[in-house]
Amino acid sequence: MQKSVTLPIHLDGKTYIHFAWFETFIQQKRWQRPALWAGLFTLSALICLGYHLVKGTGLSLAIVLWVIGLGLPIVYLSNFQSGLRRQVKAAKMDQKPQYAYTLTFKEDCMEALHGDQKKEYPWADLVGAWRRSDCIYIYHTPGRAFLLPQGTGGRDLDQLWEMVSSHLPPEKLH
Repeated sequence: MQKSVTLPIHLDGKTYIHFAWFETFIQQKRWQRPALWAGLFTLSALICLGYHLVKGTGLSLAIVLWVIGLGLPIVYLSNFQSGLRRQVKAAKMDQKPQYAYTLTFKEDCMEALHGDQKKEYPWADLVGAWRRSDCIYIYHTPGRAFLLPQGTGGRDLDQLWEMVSSHLPPEKLH
Protein backbone atom coordinates (compact mmCIF):
# COMPACT_ATOMS: atom_id res chain seq x y z
CA MET A 1 0.00 0.00 0.00
CA GLN A 2 1.13 3.57 -0.63
CA LYS A 3 2.35 5.76 2.24
CA SER A 4 -0.97 7.61 2.35
CA VAL A 5 -4.23 7.53 0.44
CA THR A 6 -6.64 10.49 0.53
CA LEU A 7 -10.33 9.91 -0.12
CA PRO A 8 -12.96 12.67 -0.32
CA ILE A 9 -16.18 11.21 1.08
CA HIS A 10 -19.54 12.07 -0.49
CA LEU A 11 -22.68 10.73 1.18
CA ASP A 12 -26.08 10.19 -0.38
CA GLY A 13 -29.41 9.77 1.35
CA LYS A 14 -29.57 6.01 0.95
CA THR A 15 -26.15 5.50 2.56
CA TYR A 16 -27.04 7.83 5.43
CA ILE A 17 -30.35 6.07 6.09
CA HIS A 18 -28.72 2.61 5.99
CA PHE A 19 -26.09 3.77 8.47
CA ALA A 20 -28.71 5.30 10.79
CA TRP A 21 -30.67 2.03 10.86
CA PHE A 22 -27.47 0.04 11.48
CA GLU A 23 -26.28 2.35 14.25
CA THR A 24 -29.65 2.56 15.97
CA PHE A 25 -30.91 -0.99 15.72
CA ILE A 26 -27.73 -3.10 15.44
CA GLN A 27 -25.07 -1.18 17.35
CA GLN A 28 -27.31 0.40 20.00
CA LYS A 29 -29.68 -2.60 20.03
CA ARG A 30 -32.75 -0.37 20.06
CA TRP A 31 -34.77 -3.09 18.32
CA GLN A 32 -35.18 -4.82 21.69
CA ARG A 33 -37.78 -2.48 23.21
CA PRO A 34 -40.20 -2.51 20.25
CA ALA A 35 -39.76 -6.28 19.98
CA LEU A 36 -40.35 -6.76 23.71
CA TRP A 37 -43.40 -4.51 23.54
CA ALA A 38 -44.83 -6.41 20.57
CA GLY A 39 -44.02 -9.76 22.18
CA LEU A 40 -45.64 -8.95 25.53
CA PHE A 41 -48.80 -7.54 23.99
CA THR A 42 -49.05 -10.42 21.51
CA LEU A 43 -48.62 -12.90 24.37
CA SER A 44 -51.33 -11.07 26.32
CA ALA A 45 -53.57 -11.16 23.26
CA LEU A 46 -52.98 -14.91 22.89
CA ILE A 47 -53.89 -15.45 26.55
CA CYS A 48 -57.10 -13.48 26.03
CA LEU A 49 -57.81 -15.47 22.87
CA GLY A 50 -57.32 -18.71 24.80
CA TYR A 51 -59.66 -17.40 27.47
CA HIS A 52 -62.16 -16.60 24.73
CA LEU A 53 -61.96 -20.17 23.40
CA VAL A 54 -62.58 -21.60 26.88
CA LYS A 55 -65.07 -19.12 28.35
CA GLY A 56 -66.44 -17.41 25.25
CA THR A 57 -65.36 -13.93 26.32
CA GLY A 58 -62.23 -11.81 25.87
CA LEU A 59 -62.07 -11.66 22.07
CA SER A 60 -62.39 -7.86 21.96
CA LEU A 61 -59.60 -7.43 24.48
CA ALA A 62 -57.40 -9.86 22.52
CA ILE A 63 -57.89 -7.82 19.35
CA VAL A 64 -57.19 -4.51 21.13
CA LEU A 65 -54.02 -5.87 22.77
CA TRP A 66 -52.78 -7.32 19.49
CA VAL A 67 -53.43 -4.07 17.57
CA ILE A 68 -51.68 -1.99 20.26
CA GLY A 69 -48.83 -4.48 20.54
CA LEU A 70 -48.05 -4.39 16.83
CA GLY A 71 -49.33 -0.91 16.05
CA LEU A 72 -47.08 1.10 18.36
CA PRO A 73 -43.80 -0.49 17.18
CA ILE A 74 -44.90 0.06 13.58
CA VAL A 75 -45.62 3.72 14.35
CA TYR A 76 -42.24 4.02 16.12
CA LEU A 77 -40.36 2.57 13.13
CA SER A 78 -42.37 4.68 10.68
CA ASN A 79 -41.59 7.85 12.63
CA PHE A 80 -37.91 6.91 12.75
CA GLN A 81 -37.82 6.44 8.96
CA SER A 82 -39.78 9.63 8.39
CA GLY A 83 -37.34 11.59 10.56
CA LEU A 84 -34.42 10.21 8.59
CA ARG A 85 -36.02 11.21 5.32
CA ARG A 86 -36.54 14.75 6.65
CA GLN A 87 -32.86 14.93 7.65
CA VAL A 88 -31.79 13.68 4.23
CA LYS A 89 -33.98 16.25 2.52
CA ALA A 90 -32.74 19.08 4.77
CA ALA A 91 -29.12 18.14 3.95
CA LYS A 92 -30.04 17.91 0.23
CA MET A 93 -28.66 14.37 0.09
CA ASP A 94 -31.82 13.26 -1.72
CA GLN A 95 -30.80 15.24 -4.81
CA LYS A 96 -27.15 14.19 -5.14
CA PRO A 97 -24.35 12.95 -2.89
CA GLN A 98 -22.99 15.72 -0.68
CA TYR A 99 -19.38 16.21 0.38
CA ALA A 100 -19.01 15.20 4.03
CA TYR A 101 -15.30 14.96 4.89
CA THR A 102 -11.93 13.77 3.64
CA LEU A 103 -10.17 10.73 5.05
CA THR A 104 -6.46 10.13 4.65
CA PHE A 105 -5.14 6.64 5.36
CA LYS A 106 -1.60 6.83 6.70
CA GLU A 107 0.63 4.07 8.03
CA ASP A 108 0.14 5.03 11.68
CA CYS A 109 -3.28 6.70 11.69
CA MET A 110 -6.37 7.74 9.83
CA GLU A 111 -6.73 11.49 9.38
CA ALA A 112 -10.11 13.17 9.04
CA LEU A 113 -10.61 16.64 7.59
CA HIS A 114 -14.02 18.21 8.10
CA GLY A 115 -14.23 21.85 7.11
CA ASP A 116 -11.16 23.44 8.64
CA GLN A 117 -10.86 20.85 11.42
CA LYS A 118 -8.28 18.11 11.03
CA LYS A 119 -7.95 15.24 13.48
CA GLU A 120 -5.82 12.11 13.52
CA TYR A 121 -7.09 8.78 14.79
CA PRO A 122 -4.35 6.23 15.55
CA TRP A 123 -5.29 2.84 14.12
CA ALA A 124 -4.89 1.20 17.54
CA ASP A 125 -7.47 3.56 19.06
CA LEU A 126 -10.25 2.88 16.55
CA VAL A 127 -13.18 0.85 17.87
CA GLY A 128 -13.56 -1.22 14.71
CA ALA A 129 -14.82 -1.44 11.16
CA TRP A 130 -18.06 -2.96 9.95
CA ARG A 131 -18.52 -3.96 6.33
CA ARG A 132 -22.04 -3.78 4.97
CA SER A 133 -23.32 -4.44 1.45
CA ASP A 134 -22.78 -0.89 0.16
CA CYS A 135 -20.57 0.83 2.73
CA ILE A 136 -17.87 0.40 5.38
CA TYR A 137 -18.37 1.99 8.80
CA ILE A 138 -15.17 2.86 10.67
CA TYR A 139 -16.00 3.63 14.30
CA HIS A 140 -13.57 5.97 16.03
CA THR A 141 -15.69 5.99 19.22
CA PRO A 142 -18.81 4.02 20.11
CA GLY A 143 -21.66 5.75 18.29
CA ARG A 144 -19.40 7.82 16.01
CA ALA A 145 -18.24 6.48 12.67
CA PHE A 146 -16.77 7.51 9.37
CA LEU A 147 -18.49 6.04 6.32
CA LEU A 148 -16.73 4.74 3.23
CA PRO A 149 -19.44 4.28 0.59
CA GLN A 150 -19.04 1.97 -2.38
CA GLY A 151 -17.15 3.77 -5.15
CA THR A 152 -15.28 6.22 -2.89
CA GLY A 153 -12.17 7.42 -4.67
CA GLY A 154 -13.03 5.23 -7.66
CA ARG A 155 -12.54 2.10 -5.55
CA ASP A 156 -14.94 -0.78 -5.11
CA LEU A 157 -15.88 -2.07 -1.66
CA ASP A 158 -13.30 -4.87 -1.75
CA GLN A 159 -10.48 -2.40 -2.36
CA LEU A 160 -11.73 -0.11 0.41
CA TRP A 161 -12.05 -3.05 2.82
CA GLU A 162 -8.52 -4.18 1.97
CA MET A 163 -7.24 -0.68 2.83
CA VAL A 164 -9.05 -0.70 6.18
CA SER A 165 -8.26 -4.31 7.09
CA SER A 166 -4.55 -3.82 6.40
CA HIS A 167 -4.40 -1.41 9.36
CA LEU A 168 -6.78 -2.99 11.86
CA PRO A 169 -6.38 -6.30 13.73
CA PRO A 170 -8.83 -9.08 12.82
CA GLU A 171 -10.79 -8.73 16.09
CA LYS A 172 -11.77 -5.17 15.08
CA LEU A 173 -13.09 -6.23 11.66
CA HIS A 174 -16.75 -7.18 11.50
